[in-house]
Amino acid sequence: MNLEQIRIYLNYILPDIIRNKIFTIIDYLANNLWWVFIITTIILGVLLIISYIKIYKLYKERNRINQFLEEISSLEDIKKFEKKLIDFRLFFNAKYIAFYLLRGETYVLQAHNIEAGKKQTGVAGANMYLVKKLVKTKSKSGNFIVSTYVSKKNDFLMQVYAYRFINLKLYKGYIESVFSMYRKLLKTDEFSMKVTISTITKELQSTLSKSLFSGHGYLEYILTLVKNAISAEGIKLYKNNKKLLEIGETNEKFLYKKFYIHNTGYSIEIFLTKKLSTEELKRIGSFLDMTGIFISTFQERDNTAKYYIDFLLRAVDLFESQNEYYYNHSYKVALVSVEIGKVLLYNIEELKILKLGAYLHDIGMIADIKNIINKTTELSKEDLSLIKLHPLIGSILVEPVAHIFPVSPIIKYHHERIDGSGYPFGLAGKEIPQMAQVVAISEFFVGLISDRPYKKGMEIEKAKELIENSGKKIVDDIVLNAFLDIFDSIHQKFLKLELQRKIVNRAVNE
Repeated sequence: MNLEQIRIYLNYILPDIIRNKIFTIIDYLANNLWWVFIITTIILGVLLIISYIKIYKLYKERNRINQFLEEISSLEDIKKFEKKLIDFRLFFNAKYIAFYLLRGETYVLQAHNIEAGKKQTGVAGANMYLVKKLVKTKSKSGNFIVSTYVSKKNDFLMQVYAYRFINLKLYKGYIESVFSMYRKLLKTDEFSMKVTISTITKELQSTLSKSLFSGHGYLEYILTLVKNAISAEGIKLYKNNKKLLEIGETNEKFLYKKFYIHNTGYSIEIFLTKKLSTEELKRIGSFLDMTGIFISTFQERDNTAKYYIDFLLRAVDLFESQNEYYYNHSYKVALVSVEIGKVLLYNIEELKILKLGAYLHDIGMIADIKNIINKTTELSKEDLSLIKLHPLIGSILVEPVAHIFPVSPIIKYHHERIDGSGYPFGLAGKEIPQMAQVVAISEFFVGLISDRPYKKGMEIEKAKELIENSGKKIVDDIVLNAFLDIFDSIHQKFLKLELQRKIVNRAVNE
């Protein structure tokens, strides 16, 4: 066969042969296997319908997300923006959602829709803090799978709680758009936030000073601290069986216990949600005895400052003893701080101030300022967020006795960071007092090695390694090196503390 014959065969004869074969097969199928055509047609039709539905859902979802982005892009108020962020969970068919902002080496909770105070099995819980190095893409909370997404700049973190794992990277473009808007709003809000803090500071200092030295306001202030320190729902104060004051909820649905304060005419009824153990009753009774003495001797001006500081110290102890995860937290922070202070060659008086400031560094987490002062303007719950403002609130609590116990700057600035990423003021470098830096690195270390409801404490050597690598973002080199110098001795002291606690727990259980 020559070339021309091959060309004619390929162009004319072969196509006809193939076409005839196909038609023959189709005729055979149509006549003998006609049901195959019907089934094939149905399957193709169903696949087309399913594909159309998926495309339509994607189209609707894209439009919904675009509409959501358009809505939040017009918001200029940071609080409204954070509230609107909660709706973002609907696009993932998630039950809950939480947004975090990076502060130093820790993500701090900013906005969420998870109900607080839930302790039942299977109920989700939002962590207040997430250590950057320990963040996982997938975790569990109650009956929910928690999916996590960290922004490209690592400054934001989002968690969604659903009954299945959600690959949030598929929504990367939309999530980054939300974070971009959030970032922009935070920058524009930074100045107004500082103005707000300044206003709150002046107002609280003024009103607190007035309340401290005026009978009823002072009593209300003290009782509110007592209520929070012993985790009570409400408190009633009596003198000679006459009711002087009532704080919180004191109705019949709560358990209550009455304490008579020795050698005074005072008695206090506390209302609780749980029955107290014998050991707890002893601790609370001892604390209330001291409270009564403090109240009855308040008019002795020379001793007021000392009584007041003693009261705050006891409040911290009792508050932390109610929570196994924060047991001895302030004591440990003070212990580390004093050891660092010795390396920095602080004199005896300076070490006393440092120890007291370290012990009271979180006192602002106990006090509920909103309920103890006569406000001239309404302050929102967000303005007094204990996450960002507890250093400020704590510093205000010790301000009335600052002339004798100058620990206010330590408490106020212990969450500032040397790189400017801290709060409440965002100070940097030498703007942060050295004693506040000492407490900052001490608390950071204690937090790393301590168990929390949401994490297991780090091995102490790993904590040291983390601080060696990231400590320069928290404090200056002098304080960091002083901490590293005393690390081994601190390690031994903490091992001894842990042994003592085990012995005490064993004795209590027996």
